[in-house]
Amino acid sequence: MRQWGWTIVSSAVVCNSANIGRTVQLSPTERKALPVMCNDNMSKPYNESIKNTETEFLNWCLRNGIPIFKINYVVTWEKWDDGIGVYIFTKTNKELKELEGKGLEEIKVEFLEGLRRNNYPFDLFPNVVFEFDTDQNVQENYEGSYFYRLR
Repeated sequence: MRQWGWTIVSSAVVCNSANIGRTVQLSPTERKALPVMCNDNMSKPYNESIKNTETEFLNWCLRNGIPIFKINYVVTWEKWDDGIGVYIFTKTNKELKELEGKGLEEIKVEFLEGLRRNNYPFDLFPNVVFEFDTDQNVQENYEGSYFYRLR
């Protein structure tokens, strides 16, 4: 079962597509820490592009036997920021090693093509950075915390 949620990393919002566009109750302290909420009017179409891309991408992975466990994003949608971070996790180190042999570049290309198909605003946020890791690494080296892993 996937765990969905929000994580604050520095001044950015980390969320996965299950929560993009949803209203999330935050304390006043949490609200202050967030420069842009994922359900903000300006960012709603951008969030939809990521959400739709993730759905297409995960279906592509299933069809191609690519074992993706979890995807997280670091997104600000601020003018000073020029892109997003896409963190793709497999369950085990062995799975990631096998993907490295097949070529992670193909995975990146498929995700980027999905963003294009889904009207991601490359003109405003052209820098899409990918990182690949494993849940096994998060469990063993980050106390099981994706927050610790992404910061």
